[in-house]
Amino acid sequence: MSAPTEIIISNSGFEFDGMTYSTSSSFTSALIAKRITRVHMLPKKDAKFQQVQAAMQAAFDAGVTDFGIIGNVQNE
Repeated sequence: MSAPTEIIISNSGFEFDGMTYSTSSSFTSALIAKRITRVHMLPKKDAKFQQVQAAMQAAFDAGVTDFGIIGNVQNE
């Protein structure tokens, strides 16, 4: 089983694999295109709840089956 993909969540977007996606739909499309099924979400300390919620919904919409969220520990 492969390691989960780490998703950094900020108020300006969702970042993984060196790319930042500024909309939920572009983030969902990227997850689908890259066939990502396992994620760990790492919200930055200032990320709003709505942004974290949007990331979670996008992952579910993309068919992510193994999901984790790590609290506000992301370093700047």
